Parts: sequence; C-alpha cells; structure tokens
Amino acid sequence: MALDSNLVNPWLGAAAALVLVVAADRVWQRNQTKWTHEPPMLPYTIPFVGHAFSFSKSAQSLIRVAAKTFPGHQPYSLLLFGKRVYIFTSPKDANFIYRKSKALAFLPLVESLVGPAWGITQDGLDRLGDVDADGDSLFRNAHNFYRDSLKEGPQLDGLTLNFVKYVRAGLDDWFAKAGGEVKEVNLRTWSRALLGAASTNAVMGPSIIRNHPEFLSWVWAVERGFFFFVNRIPRFLAKKQYDARDNAMNAIAEYLEDESNRKDGAPMIWDRNDQMISKGMQLSDRARYSYSAYAALQTNSVPNSSALLWHLFNDRKLLRRVREEIAPVFKGEPYITTLEQVAELQQTCPLLRACFDETLRLYSPAASNRRVVEEIVVNGYTLKAGRHVILPAFAHHQSEVFGERPAGFRPDRFLPGGGADAKQVRAFGGGTSMCSGRYFASNEVLSYAAAVVWRCDVEMLKDGMVRISERKIDLTTA
Repeated sequence: MALDSNLVNPWLGAAAALVLVVAADRVWQRNQTKWTHEPPMLPYTIPFVGHAFSFSKSAQSLIRVAAKTFPGHQPYSLLLFGKRVYIFTSPKDANFIYRKSKALAFLPLVESLVGPAWGITQDGLDRLGDVDADGDSLFRNAHNFYRDSLKEGPQLDGLTLNFVKYVRAGLDDWFAKAGGEVKEVNLRTWSRALLGAASTNAVMGPSIIRNHPEFLSWVWAVERGFFFFVNRIPRFLAKKQYDARDNAMNAIAEYLEDESNRKDGAPMIWDRNDQMISKGMQLSDRARYSYSAYAALQTNSVPNSSALLWHLFNDRKLLRRVREEIAPVFKGEPYITTLEQVAELQQTCPLLRACFDETLRLYSPAASNRRVVEEIVVNGYTLKAGRHVILPAFAHHQSEVFGERPAGFRPDRFLPGGGADAKQVRAFGGGTSMCSGRYFASNEVLSYAAAVVWRCDVEMLKDGMVRISERKIDLTTA
C-alpha cells in the first residue's frame, strides 16, 4: 500500500530543511573568520548547541582537544547554546586582556551571570545594582569589599586561626572513629570532605554542617551544575543540580535568619548581609548572594589540596623532603595551631610552597572571564561587543615560560635556580579583578597539606583509593 503523500511530504520537507541548515552552518564555520575576523571556530556538529555538552561535561578535556586543532596557543572560539565564546590560552594574550579592563570588563559579566547562576530574583538584582548618591552599588563595590575583608590583617588572621582549629578537630575526629585501624578511602573524597568542612566552618561557623550534614554534597552538586544554571538549561535536564542549589540556598537562608550565628561566622559574611538588608533585599536573595562569596572560596583550595596530597604521597622521596622541611614548624607538637606557624610555612618552607604552586599550575580549575564591552583587536583577531572571553588557567600553564616538560609535576622548577617564576601562575586570575581570597586559599592549602602529611601515613592503591593510618611521630626528635 502506498504511503499517503500528505504524511510523507511534511517529513521530507523537514528533513530537507534540516539538511540545508546543517549545510549552511558548515559553510559558515569554514568561512566565518574570513568574514568576521573573529577567532576561528572549533568545528562542531550540531548547529546552535555547538560544544555545549562537551563543555559542560569537562571544559578542560574540550580545551585539550581544541589545542590539537589550534596548536601554539592560538586563540579560537567555542559555540555554547548559540553564544560565541572566545578562548585565549597564551600568557601573552592573557596579560594584554588583563590590562584592557575598559574594553574587556569583569563587572558586566558578573552582573549578567549572578542572577541565573544562583537564582537571584530580578528584584534582588535591581537592589544589588542600585546606585547610591556616591555612584556606588553592591555590585560595583563587591571586589573592593571582599579584597579589603580578605587582605592580610585581622579578618584574614581570624579566618586562618579558625581554619587550622577545624582541621585539627576534623583529623582528631576521623582518627578517633578509625579506632587505630587502617582505613581504605578514596583520597579525593576524603580530602574534599575534611577540608570542605574545615573551610565551611571557618567561614560560616559550625551550625550549617551541624544542622545539614548533607550540605557539602549539595555544594559539590551545585558546582557541577553551574554551566546549566548560567545557560538557563531547563530544570528537568539537571534536576539533581537544581535541587541541590535549592537545598544549599535554603540552608544559607536559615543560617542568616538566626542572629546567633553571627558570633561564629566571618565578619565579611555578616557585614555584607547587613548591607543587603539596608538595600531592602529579601532573605532568599541575600542567601543566594552570600552563597556566591562562600563558593568562591572553595574554587581553588578544595580540588588543589586533593591533587597536592596525591603527588606528595605518591612520591616517597618528595614526601620525605617535605616532612623534613616542615618538621621545625611543628615545634615538637602534632598540630599547627598558631598564625606564627602558618607564617613559617609560607616563609621557611620553599619546597612545600613550590609543590603548591606546581599543583595550582597543573590542576587549578579557575578561569578568568571577561565581557567584551567595546570592540577590540587581540592578537590580530576582532572581538565583538557583547561576547564572552574565557582565559582558562590550566591552558596558560602549559606554556614554555614554565620551563621543560610543562605537562609534568616538577615542583623544583619553582625553587631558586629552577627557571620558572611562580608569579606567572594565574590560578587566581589577574588584573584588577584578581581573586580576593588568594591569601586565605594559600593559608588553607599549605596548613592543611602540612597537617595531613605530618599526621597521616598513606599507602597508595589503585583508582584513587588509599589506606590511611595515624602516623607515629617521635615528638622528641621531630
């Protein structure tokens, strides 16, 4: 029996239209640089969607693939759900972009992303952007506020002391529950939980995790969902991430609603909350904006600490050198408890610091982001106003400026005479928007890594698994 032509023709027409769309898109991909002078597009298959799914799954993997198509740190473009994004991986290009803060601005990007990222209402965004008589707003003064809160001084000292206190408590509690037995765990999961709890308690006080033991699992799910949030992907496609975001924000709202938490929380969290109250912001919006500050402090410290520990325990010779270097800092004690000890780690332990810098260079997930406010030419390519620029730190860190074998873990490159300059590591961004939390992150990672290396014996297994036991320390000779 012949098919009804009225049924066949619509499908044929749709198929033909799809073929034409794909063909036209392929022609555009091949010729767009010649026509627009923008950085060339990494080839993709599906129009409009482009590289979105690959980027959301693993941006670093996608950028590594792109490096094969565009070797030598060439600039290029990605297509993410219809949005063209410029990628620059050359340190030279990055330094130029950092200097052009007028044409390539950070604040407009923040203003456009903070709403969808954290679910802040339009009313909340309007109040954050409300300009006072002095021409200031909570959006405009955010970087200066957090920079001043986290610079070297009393607030940073208080955060650091709280952090080392909670690291000590976390290790004590874990060993007490182990009861002297050797425990087999996933190193990344174990480290993330221990450091994440210490950092959260130091910044927010202990009530959030005490009242919501699942809080950190929500935080990691929110981190994985960030790409979905900012691109407004429907909830049914990322339900777990959206649910985790709601749970985390509700926990922060509950925390802010209880004034008794002020005594244990960092002043910057509560001072900023007071400023938002003065603007008339509702509790849920205040919680979501406060979460953004908290989350920023987790970006480098949590993943990099796990990677640092993996390298230290995986190289017994390096581990021995680091333990010998940090031994005087512990002064015959099993813990770090003072600011003086943290300062000693920073100032008298160059190998530990070099290991940290090398970990940042290889593993930092950080990326600097800019919005093109004015059309500008960078490295011979035209950047169009309204586009998004990404400077992925790990890609910059594969440059020859870091010496031989940049893909390998070689911390000695950052020691005197090693040939590399740690100031070239861009894990905390650059220019006027350099990460305000970099001093706290350094204090966190160095004191945490030193504590774990000093207190723990770790046997490396397969697939990220390890056996952890409490190290027997001879305090008379340590």
